[in-house]
Amino acid sequence: MPTAPRPPPHGRIPACAGLAVLAGLASALGCRAPHAPAPGTLAPREPSALRPRSFELRFEGAPIGATLDEEERDGERVRLRRQEHLRFRRGDERVHLDLALDLAGSLTDGAERADLVIRRCARPLLDAPPGAATGGRLGATTAARPATSEATPSPVPAALVALAASLPTCASGEEDSTTWGAARRDPDGWLVRDARGARRLPPEAEPAEWLELVPPEPAARARTLFFPARGFALGHARHAWIGPRTWTGEVRVGDDALSATTELGHDERPRRILDSSGLTSERRRVGAPLLHDEPARLADLVALTTLTVAGSAPSDGGGTVLAFSLAAPAALPPAVVGQRVQATAGGWLVQLEPTTVAPAERALVAQAAQLARAIAADTPVERLPGAGGDCTARALRFAAAARARGWRVRLATGLVLDGAALVRHRWIHLWTGARWLPVDPSSGDAPAPPVLVALALHPASARALVASEGAFSAVRGAVVHFAR
Repeated sequence: MPTAPRPPPHGRIPACAGLAVLAGLASALGCRAPHAPAPGTLAPREPSALRPRSFELRFEGAPIGATLDEEERDGERVRLRRQEHLRFRRGDERVHLDLALDLAGSLTDGAERADLVIRRCARPLLDAPPGAATGGRLGATTAARPATSEATPSPVPAALVALAASLPTCASGEEDSTTWGAARRDPDGWLVRDARGARRLPPEAEPAEWLELVPPEPAARARTLFFPARGFALGHARHAWIGPRTWTGEVRVGDDALSATTELGHDERPRRILDSSGLTSERRRVGAPLLHDEPARLADLVALTTLTVAGSAPSDGGGTVLAFSLAAPAALPPAVVGQRVQATAGGWLVQLEPTTVAPAERALVAQAAQLARAIAADTPVERLPGAGGDCTARALRFAAAARARGWRVRLATGLVLDGAALVRHRWIHLWTGARWLPVDPSSGDAPAPPVLVALALHPASARALVASEGAFSAVRGAVVHFAR
């Protein structure tokens, strides 16, 4: 059976690693539209509180939390106060994760301090009475991201007591773990103090969130960042624009790599963010109520959409049949070229078949294959830079180049068969004049080989990408085996 090269990692990062980076991936890369004026030219003479920004967080379409940002400027001085509130399940635990960040500095000299407090409240689901809420309304400080390292109960320093007080307290009977950290810039770089002690970070490092306040020069370049919510871990980020208000980027922290696609609003701030772990952030009305706490409705973050396929794959080069036993009833995937689907008792039978190109399609398919190979190799295409990134970024780059050529395209969201595993993936469907043909810009194939399982079809827009994440919930917890 022909197999496509493994696509860039998409969905293999642990859920909490994604949560720890996503909400501020846009800020971590520090991107605004290329034509946006520098914030320093807009700084008011008198202290000013900018309009708060609130976001809803979802994991594979399921709501898990909310964030709120507040920004203040006083001449050259800038301050960001951010809170994030998450409610989710981790296996048999119900978890409330609340985070507060206070960041300050000047437009000319850069960030000067970053204070962080994270409170984790957890209890077994069996002991949790329905609707037992421990959260409160979003406070006066603002959004951030949860830590992925183990929270260590420790007394919060006096300087951070007010920050800790802005977070909800744990309910009776819940495990309460609070961790904190503070970074200060001095002539030698950054001095970080937290529950683990004191350590130094290099002078060139910047808090990831600071880049949201002060945009970089237009030319994209790699940046050294530290991530307060990940134990002040050092990381690197890069970005590339794929449209007037849309860009893709990648953050690497240790062995973790996370890609994201960001759409900016008219205020040059993130409007929608979609990351490669299945987490989305979408701007919402400030003051909207915090999400539910009922255990039965909490999203479980333990399992990601990477499914092991039992049995042996066919070796005769023909089609592949996958039998899905679903954890819960779900609608059938769409019937598309190269994919036939039928319902079974408790699941689906998905048959993947090679695609034959008709004579009338050959010229267009040859051009599409050339474009797909260029994007897979990170070759600059027309006005689009070689962005790299994940499969979503590559699919969007192909879509942008295709539209410039007058081609009709749509995106497919689903799974790619990688050996004996089904992994989250996105690719393109190209209209040939008679049918939609699958094209994979991550592997450089047109038509794509019979290894793709489409779960949803949608336009190539940030709004549609966010909505399509819900398609993965159908296969979470599914058992899959080769039926041929």
